[in-house]
Amino acid sequence: MNEVTNAVIGVTTDIAVFVVYINLGTFLIAVIVGDRKSSPFITILCLTLANCISSVTSGLMIDNFEVINVQFMRHLWYVSLASINIITMFSIYKLHIYYGQQLGKVSHTVILSSAMLVTVQMIEYVPRILFNVSSNELNSLEILGISISSLYSNGIMVINLFLTGITVLVVFFALLSAIKFRVSALVYKVK
Repeated sequence: MNEVTNAVIGVTTDIAVFVVYINLGTFLIAVIVGDRKSSPFITILCLTLANCISSVTSGLMIDNFEVINVQFMRHLWYVSLASINIITMFSIYKLHIYYGQQLGKVSHTVILSSAMLVTVQMIEYVPRILFNVSSNELNSLEILGISISSLYSNGIMVINLFLTGITVLVVFFALLSAIKFRVSALVYKVK
């Protein structure tokens, strides 16, 4: 791989690791303060597992990219990451049914964001892998004035950071709610 590709992979890997750490931290807080059968908790659980699996899968693929057939690894890259997002959407939906929960705003947002991740993966996958379009040609292909390569690299990063922000906000508000409940219980006890 060339220096630019290594730099991009390094930045992408750093962001992925950051996202995983943030998700694991917020998940641990959610376990401590949250209702384990609530819609936000179910969603955060699925999202955290998906981020961990994606991070491990990406790391393994990057490490073995040039060891195994490069063309096969490219197929595996796009298809496996898109599949993880599809399984995440399905898991969120099925766990809500299992626990008798309605899909909340957070769940809908995460499912929609996961669908966007799959779409971005496929927008890159179809021309690059199925039609064997080179990286230079892919840079010249545009959707709404944005090159497909830029849409892919920036889109994946922005959507993942957005999902991380949602997770942090949900856990933050759950934590505030738990603190408010405990404070009000103490005030009531004092009276």
